[in-house]
Amino acid sequence: MPLYQGIPQKHMEGINIVTKDHGAHYPMSVSTPDACSEADTIAIHFHKSFPEIKTVVDIGCCGGHLVLSLLKQGVFAFGVDAHIDAPPCLGAPILLRDATIELDILPKADAVICWEMAEHVPIEKANILITNLCQISDNIFFSAGIPGYEGAHGHQNCQTPKYWEEKFQLHGYSSIESFQIWKDSLRKTIESIQGQSYLWWSWSDQSRLYKKVR
Repeated sequence: MPLYQGIPQKHMEGINIVTKDHGAHYPMSVSTPDACSEADTIAIHFHKSFPEIKTVVDIGCCGGHLVLSLLKQGVFAFGVDAHIDAPPCLGAPILLRDATIELDILPKADAVICWEMAEHVPIEKANILITNLCQISDNIFFSAGIPGYEGAHGHQNCQTPKYWEEKFQLHGYSSIESFQIWKDSLRKTIESIQGQSYLWWSWSDQSRLYKKVR
């Protein structure tokens, strides 16, 4: 299984240098101490709420903050990201892959997380991303940037939740209404601990749990 499938050659040229430098800067707020602390809170809440989920793949994991937090809870987790600085950022187990192409081999897991990644995907590749997610798991925790946030940090396909829900429905997935209770509980927990959220997409209005029903 090629580790760097779909990564442009110009990125590959510097990969050996980058991965040797574990102090490499990953230019995303999710690698800050506050965000990493919140990831721990999310992982604890996640594990308590879904103890049956033993394996997780985080697609678009950035520096792997949530991956590391899930591992602390005894959940076997790893990330997938196409940014060359992602693997050395926090030392998380990350496959450097492009999840918007037809991958030759896909892992199977109890759940896949794809939070705030899909809005970065060109509209012509959106269907491929959703197909890949559905091939990994019957349980998909998903959120994506909504209209009004175009252009921010490379956003190019900001859509309403309905847009993504229709794509999941084509694969036999439905949004689970009771997930709202989980989101409300998580938000209150985060705010009680640190007062504000850095990883708000885990419980935001556009966050959904899609489950395969047919």
